[in-house]
Amino acid sequence: MNSLRPALGFLARFLLVFVLLAAPWPGLHEGYAAVFCGAGNLLFGRFGSDGRVRFRPKPQADRKSDMELELRNRSNDAEYVIEGSARLQGYKPTAYVVALILASPVRWSRRFRAVLWGLLGVNVYAT
Repeated sequence: MNSLRPALGFLARFLLVFVLLAAPWPGLHEGYAAVFCGAGNLLFGRFGSDGRVRFRPKPQADRKSDMELELRNRSNDAEYVIEGSARLQGYKPTAYVVALILASPVRWSRRFRAVLWGLLGVNVYAT
């Protein structure tokens, strides 16, 4: 049983932090969707010489989608709109990575640096 104790402690800490981060806190998901769309527009606003990409939060967000992605080709005025979920695409992976890092049994100074790098990495990947 002694050999299982560290693993069970890690699992308990991970679950506690992940459940706290993944809980439906008021305004959190709408705020994250707005930040996610802003970062997407900043990084991918222009696509080639004629392409434009626009991320925008949906006014009537539902459980499956809370943002829209508009793809536009200015040379022929073609437009395509895709619905997506910033919560599933960005927030849940971010919460997962932060919970894994905070549950790890290393010094807090290393965890802090790992959280910063983890947030950067997961959000660049998700966007």
